[in-house]
Amino acid sequence: MQNERNPIDLDYNLEVVRCEDFRDCRRIKEDVRKAFNSALHEFGWRDCQDSTSSLTTAKYHFTQGNQTEFSMDVCIVCRDVENKYYRLIHRKIGCIDFGDYYWNLAPESKQLKRKADSIKRKGKWELVRIEYKKLKNKYLQCNDHNHPSFICYVEVVNNIYNSCNQ
Repeated sequence: MQNERNPIDLDYNLEVVRCEDFRDCRRIKEDVRKAFNSALHEFGWRDCQDSTSSLTTAKYHFTQGNQTEFSMDVCIVCRDVENKYYRLIHRKIGCIDFGDYYWNLAPESKQLKRKADSIKRKGKWELVRIEYKKLKNKYLQCNDHNHPSFICYVEVVNNIYNSCNQ
């Protein structure tokens, strides 16, 4: 997302499909954070920050070509046997070494990938892009920070899927 000439926010979902223990949320987030930092260091970039629902980089820009500043947010997700999505949350309480780590169900996320694939097959993906931008900007303009990017994405995919299948 980019508003006018402001920095671009690149949002990514990293889906965990296999691990030793899905209940060990702290270890999963730490392992992903360390691997992400290792990749960032290869480009001389600083460590990411552990946000509540994502890992966030500082703002960067390329030295050649487009010099618009950008940052990246990586949300860690998984699916259950019913194909519902969960986001890995780190609810912080004071000291960074403490807090709760847990999987938070993304509302209305059942069969999200199947719905997104169906929209793409019908050649309607541009509608998702347009509606996502409108919805995200609507929430930002209202100073509503309870709708992170992944939740907006789920909402838009469901809306477009339902309108295409009526």
